[in-house]
Amino acid sequence: MKDYHAVLKDGTEIFVAQWSASVAFMNLGKVCKAFGKARVEAIAKLDEYSINNAKASLMDTEDAEKTYAAMQHFVCTIGMDGKRVLPNTFDDMFSEDMGKAVEIFAHVVHAVYSDFFEQGLTEDSSQPS
Repeated sequence: MKDYHAVLKDGTEIFVAQWSASVAFMNLGKVCKAFGKARVEAIAKLDEYSINNAKASLMDTEDAEKTYAAMQHFVCTIGMDGKRVLPNTFDDMFSEDMGKAVEIFAHVVHAVYSDFFEQGLTEDSSQPS
């Protein structure tokens, strides 16, 4: 991934700095366990369904703490309007607009993993069909 800039639906500018390969791979395992591999692949497309896939994962999770922690971790990697989102500012920044946090999460997943998933669907090829 390269550094990523985007403008959210409300006009807010966000910046995602490039992640190292080791950080990206470790976070990939965490986010896939929290959100489900298929949903992470769908979110990475950043299409009209991405945010709804992220919201659905947050709503139907069996482990709300793990799913929320993964989402918050990803959101806290960005800069927004020249400020860094931090765990201790997360609630103040998003309590009135939870959807904005989910939209940012979708952008981070897209920024970091879209190229990875574009290389093909991730299926376990060790299992016979």
